[in-house]
Amino acid sequence: MQTNPNVALTAWLRRWFPLLAVAGVVVNGLGLLNEVMEPDGALYASIARRMALHNDCINLIGDGGDWLDKPHFPFWITALSFKCFGINAFAYKLPAFLCWAMGAYYTWLFARTVYGSAVAQLAVLLYMYALHLLLSNFDVRAEPYLTGLIIGAVYHFYRLSQKTSWKHLLAGALYCACAVMTKGIFVGITVGSGLVVQWVVLRDWRQFIRWVWWVGVLLVLLFITPELYALYEQFDRHPEKLVFGHKGVSGIRFFFWDSQFGRFFNTGPIRGSGDPFFYLHTLLWAFLPWAFLLYTSLYWSIQRAVRARQALPEYLSLGCGLTTLVMFSLSKFQLPHYLNIVFPFYAIITAYYLSNTSAFTLKRLALVQDVVGVLVLVAVLAIALVYRPPLLWLCLLLIVLLACAGLLLFTGKGFGQVVGRSCWVMAILAVFLNLFFFPSVLHYQSGMAAGRWLKERDYRLPLVMTGCHSYSLEFYAPAEAGLCSPAQLGVLAGEKGRVLVFTPLDSVGVLRKQWSVEVVQTFPHFPVSRLDMGFVYAATRSSRLRMQVLAIVTRLGAVP
Repeated sequence: MQTNPNVALTAWLRRWFPLLAVAGVVVNGLGLLNEVMEPDGALYASIARRMALHNDCINLIGDGGDWLDKPHFPFWITALSFKCFGINAFAYKLPAFLCWAMGAYYTWLFARTVYGSAVAQLAVLLYMYALHLLLSNFDVRAEPYLTGLIIGAVYHFYRLSQKTSWKHLLAGALYCACAVMTKGIFVGITVGSGLVVQWVVLRDWRQFIRWVWWVGVLLVLLFITPELYALYEQFDRHPEKLVFGHKGVSGIRFFFWDSQFGRFFNTGPIRGSGDPFFYLHTLLWAFLPWAFLLYTSLYWSIQRAVRARQALPEYLSLGCGLTTLVMFSLSKFQLPHYLNIVFPFYAIITAYYLSNTSAFTLKRLALVQDVVGVLVLVAVLAIALVYRPPLLWLCLLLIVLLACAGLLLFTGKGFGQVVGRSCWVMAILAVFLNLFFFPSVLHYQSGMAAGRWLKERDYRLPLVMTGCHSYSLEFYAPAEAGLCSPAQLGVLAGEKGRVLVFTPLDSVGVLRKQWSVEVVQTFPHFPVSRLDMGFVYAATRSSRLRMQVLAIVTRLGAVP
């Protein structure tokens, strides 16, 4: 039976959910207005750009050669978007944003089916305003695709576990296959683990022998055949290609084994060094402002599940969320954004807990949430004052006005009002990052600046990079930009007479020993995905920059 505070929370959600949901879509959509960030986003964008320009849906070309790291699905979707909307940052990010929105929809649909409308609405708000999902809609990688596809597959398979339905079987298998073609077969563990945990705990052994699950596996294998065909055509059919420093590399083997098990056991060509507690402390900031609520709800849910003697709805969400957390924690290859794919389940678990806890506990949690909100707002103001983006006065004025509006809209001590204030603070953070901070930071992404500069001018010369590798130049330049060693540059300059080179300023002196070099433009550079205080602090920023140049290199003796 629900207590009065939960009834009050339900009433609050009925009133405020539409406004906050629309605001959540808007602030997440602000990432569409920004450019593509290096390294991963710009690399993926440049791969999809080549695919679109060459009408080549088979070969993934990146890092100067055949690229065997991620499967094809996001690149296919992005290339299609480029065909429809042109080659630009908006077209690159739009498909991922739509998958994120699909994740919000399926979070609501799954939570409403299992827990009811109030939990579903609260879960969607927790999902929309989680920090790392906000960031992922700006710095787009594979995770927004996975987030929507995985929760979609889980929802349809959950419905299939209740009643045989070809609609849910086909939809679940298709979503699962697309997720596998985005990241690899380990995605299947996240999709299936919740159901398996639920069946084992409830001793529902008949589920393991139902024909629909075996047909589902076959359908997933059928739906991933485009990926297998592309890998075979690019790699297995050409054993002479040099990949990861070796010849005879099988793309299909990499897809099924090295990409997943190789990373998990740290035996594949791409390795890392794992910390079993990495994701426990990563969640403290990645799931802000709800991190403390999440840890409390996980403790409550696990304790309740252990003590229960009957079916509980949270078995499925716990199974998906905790199995994936443990799997990633045991892996030696760890990155913060990996856990985004289970944020829908964490949002649902947290929302269900908040809808069933006592008034006394909600009061204590409300205090924690308000403290977190104040800290986030103070951090936004501090970063703005230290970084000093263009139009600083407008930035500060907007932050203050939005903060005052939030206090007026969500005044009071009810937990619903606390949720509203937390959402509003994250919206302020998203506005600051996407309208002021990130646009200014990306000014120091020299490859992007050089590519956009070239688009405004008519340099009909071969464009190469030497002494550096800029994925953003590959994406933004009007012509293809290849990698070139000094020896290859000599051959190219000898053949073409003149070459346009993107290189560090420090390398110009070396080039001038062998060729005639004319610097045509200089660009400040900083690795913007690895910010440090020296760069963020406006007074010391210039000392952290290095210069990149576009220069025309002419063979000595050649006629300009």
